[in-house]
Amino acid sequence: MRPTPRDLYASFASHEVRYLLIGGAAAILHGVNRTTVDVDVLIEATPANAAAALEALQEIGLGTAYLITPEELAAQAITLLEDVLPVDIHTRTPGIDFEVAWNRRVVGMLHDVPVNLLAIEDLIASKEAAGRPQDLEDLEWLRRPQGGEP
Repeated sequence: MRPTPRDLYASFASHEVRYLLIGGAAAILHGVNRTTVDVDVLIEATPANAAAALEALQEIGLGTAYLITPEELAAQAITLLEDVLPVDIHTRTPGIDFEVAWNRRVVGMLHDVPVNLLAIEDLIASKEAAGRPQDLEDLEWLRRPQGGEP
């Protein structure tokens, strides 16, 4: 069976991975009307946390997680795991300080699984820092008052 984002979040929770959901999936959970083909997560960049993340990814069947060591994962800014569930692992990303964002995170529930989500102000900061066309489009939605027009 093909793993889903829910499987990823459940495995991260069971392995106590310190991660934050960022990118398009975070934007969607904050109400942006869009789609995404991958899951972007920002992890705490320590070898122990990277090891836990890799164990969680291996547990749900991502074979690409066997191709990198925890030390390599923790040292790289971004690692793209192009697998049956595409996952982009970030250890740093423009506009976000992990520890600050971790302390402001929103813990939501997705099908009874906890998800560590960037707070909206941190998601806005990251989208502003990235500045790609899709990020600018997301910003229009993120800056709207809830239930209202821009």
